[in-house]
Amino acid sequence: MIVTRDEEQGRGPLEGLRAGLKALPASVDSAYVTSCDVPLLVLDFVRRMIDLLADHDIAVMEIDGFPHPLSAVYRRSTLPHVEALLAQNRLRPVFLFDAVRTRRVQPAEIISADPELLTLLRPGEDARVSAWGRAIRLAQRLSGGTEALLRKTSIGLEPGRVVLSIPTRHQALYADSVDRRLHLLARALGRVADVRLI
Repeated sequence: MIVTRDEEQGRGPLEGLRAGLKALPASVDSAYVTSCDVPLLVLDFVRRMIDLLADHDIAVMEIDGFPHPLSAVYRRSTLPHVEALLAQNRLRPVFLFDAVRTRRVQPAEIISADPELLTLLRPGEDARVSAWGRAIRLAQRLSGGTEALLRKTSIGLEPGRVVLSIPTRHQALYADSVDRRLHLLARALGRVADVRLI
């Protein structure tokens, strides 16, 4: 195990990334980066992220358009970019993602490795992560993995309700297995399930 420290305190994830990339042995091309407070790091999640890196410089988990810089794989070749951003006092990781070839990994690409997205869990966030996993499984069950069908439906939150909207001509999609998953999601969110034909 190699222990390293930030060169300057209080400069966020890029400073820690610099310290970590500098400490990598020369034989190591890339590293999975996580925060120190992740309670459940799923090894298959890390392996899948490494696989998804492919020919990119970074593979970063992204949810709802927000990247998770401490759930990502970085090539050591990004170090000069990290140092340049730190020198310019541009401390947001998104600046790095824009500067190099970055693969923004979506939940659907990682769900087979970590169905509950436990690796993204932060202390006190277990309910949110569980709900995410349930929503993704509901979408997979509803669409049968077909993007075109998924785009015709929607899941929304209203006060006290989780609302699944399905076009009338596709109401056959609402099978027992979809109903079960919708109710599990609603229960996880402390709401009731509601299905609307549109």
